[in-house]
Amino acid sequence: MTSVLSANSVAASRYQRDMERLWDILRNEAVGHEAAIGAEALAARLDLSERRVRAMVHDLVATHHRPIGSSVGAGRFGRPGYYLVVTAEERRAARNQLIGRLRALVARLRAFDAVTAHQLARQLELDFGEEDGERH
Repeated sequence: MTSVLSANSVAASRYQRDMERLWDILRNEAVGHEAAIGAEALAARLDLSERRVRAMVHDLVATHHRPIGSSVGAGRFGRPGYYLVVTAEERRAARNQLIGRLRALVARLRAFDAVTAHQLARQLELDFGEEDGERH
């Protein structure tokens, strides 16, 4: 049990250390949307996966209340990546992007919920009802 606990604490301290390194990069080099740094570039610099970088950005915002925005590279904020929000306009843009993602997730959830048990059963029948390469 002790080895599991120490392995968890080592992983947690590494995660914390990596998150601090990410925060240092963002607050020193990605100030404002014009200086946004993409997840791929951040991952390469930190020797982490892009997925890990996204998780750390989430934690920095949701847990540590850091004002980090993101841009997909469209519209006024044309440089894709993460950046430290420094103006009211950037705050609005970052907030609007989160609202857009939320709306897309709600639409996906509604579509998922609309699938009935009958539809699922029918789809499984179509997908797995093959014999000798023929569909029934």
